[in-house]
Amino acid sequence: MALLGVAEWDVSQLSDRVKNRRPRTDADPAEDSDLAKYFINPELGHLDEPCIVMDMHGRRILWYLPGIYALHRVVSTD
Repeated sequence: MALLGVAEWDVSQLSDRVKNRRPRTDADPAEDSDLAKYFINPELGHLDEPCIVMDMHGRRILWYLPGIYALHRVVSTD
């Protein structure tokens, strides 16, 4: 499996910021832009091969595994 990208931030800091917020039902652009200011997503392009994205300390943020579920097992894609 290839290492596709490395984010320039710490996933633990992101999770602390997100879990300390109140749940919301409507999207608040101010909150999203606040997170985006400190936690910039790496530009990865089109993904079509299995890969891993890691944070700045080598912790896995994302495992992309296309085709891991057989289509007859998928109930919904919503």
